[in-house]
Amino acid sequence: MSTILGAIQGAFIEQAFGKLKSFKRVALRREKTQQKCRSIISLAAVFILNKSVHTAYGF
Repeated sequence: MSTILGAIQGAFIEQAFGKLKSFKRVALRREKTQQKCRSIISLAAVFILNKSVHTAYGF
């Protein structure tokens, strides 16, 4: 049972990274400081989450 859950979690993580790579700044890793890089990744994640929520509820 844990193998199935691990596979599902692994697929979810791969999909999340695939979506993050659609943002050029994240894909190219141009940021000079670690804090700035984390900020860009967090912002991209918020955009992805916002888009998925609006798609799911039809806003």
